[in-house]
Amino acid sequence: SFIPQGGGNAYETHRCPGENVALALMESAAVFLTEHMQYDVPEQDLDTDYQRLPALPKSHFIISNVRLLN
Repeated sequence: SFIPQGGGNAYETHRCPGENVALALMESAAVFLTEHMQYDVPEQDLDTDYQRLPALPKSHFIISNVRLLN
């Protein structure tokens, strides 16, 4: 679940006013990365320290041989 400012309707409760923009940008990025690009994901350490903010994999996330699809 992605609940950055708590649950509820964004138009009726206290939520981040930019939440809809952030969600649209993440959706666009996910589509671009999965449908318009090709890349290799080498072996890496994806263990994540959830005590750290923001929680990131130890290797972060490495991609190589990045190619734009037609």
